[in-house]
Amino acid sequence: MQVINTILTFLLIILLIKNRKSFTGTSSPLVLKEKLIVIIVTLLTLFPALIFIITGNLFAHFINPSDFWYKQAQSKVTHHLYRPSIIPGGREIVTKYTTGERIGSISNATKVAFDFPQNFLLKNAKKSSPIILFQAPVESNFNLKAFLEALYSTTVMSTKEIPVAIAKDQKAYLLEDPSNEGQRFSPKFIFFITPDNVLIHVGTATATQEDLLQLAESLK
Repeated sequence: MQVINTILTFLLIILLIKNRKSFTGTSSPLVLKEKLIVIIVTLLTLFPALIFIITGNLFAHFINPSDFWYKQAQSKVTHHLYRPSIIPGGREIVTKYTTGERIGSISNATKVAFDFPQNFLLKNAKKSSPIILFQAPVESNFNLKAFLEALYSTTVMSTKEIPVAIAKDQKAYLLEDPSNEGQRFSPKFIFFITPDNVLIHVGTATATQEDLLQLAESLK
């Protein structure tokens, strides 16, 4: 960018010297040639700044991975994309936000995963314990209970209604296999619908119910 600005400044000086007579003597209307010179100089001066602003915003909002492609995913969906303000247990975001995922028969879901960073695992002798967040828009009359019954009809998962503050009517469903209680591998899922009709699915194979609830409750 500095090289471009130097070149443009040099060109501007040459143009000003070459046309110095146009800026002296009695004031008179600019002729076509002089108008073109003014326009060209203006464009050459403003163009680098315009490019810088456009590319800066592009990187900040869409390309820069510091937000794990949250803004890029948000731009691809029509609903509000929820993200947690609290990630429990020292976990971090370990994947980018991806669209076009599925929650059963719903195909327009967004997904992101949370887990302990590698240095945390090594330092604390912990094992990976990911939590995955799915979300997708649904109709206002979407029957969540019927959806879950169809989705898990061939499994032994038990379904229990639990309170979640940000859920519509503060009602959510916890699904888990009672036979795995107390074991490290114990899949469990929380499903609920937000007041703005977004289906939230938080799932894990190894994390605790408390961790799932904490993440779900912190979604904003």
